Amino acid sequence: MKEEPVMSISEEEVKRIAKLAKFKVEDQEVDHFTEEFGNILNMTEKLQEVDTTDVTPMFWAVDFENVMREDKVVKTQTRDELFINAKTTVDGFIEVPSIIDTDGGDA
Repeated sequence: MKEEPVMSISEEEVKRIAKLAKFKVEDQEVDHFTEEFGNILNMTEKLQEVDTTDVTPMFWAVDFENVMREDKVVKTQTRDELFINAKTTVDGFIEVPSIIDTDGGDA
């Protein structure tokens, strides 16, 4: 025996939701989605009845430790060491060929 929905949704609401979601719903599918949306709303209502007073919020489905390394200051290369293979530099930056047409030509 099918359970009667506690909350219901109208066919107009289903059509409106489909339109907002840019989802095409045929007329013969509206009844099906009306029932399915009603079932979803009923499940949500049942979840509201569950007492979660002493339940700790859970952010992940599994426990894990942070695997990131500790943030430490370490010696890195100097600018001169990094730029050793650059063909040309200007004012501390690597100079590269222009890729944007600044002559105002055709795009």
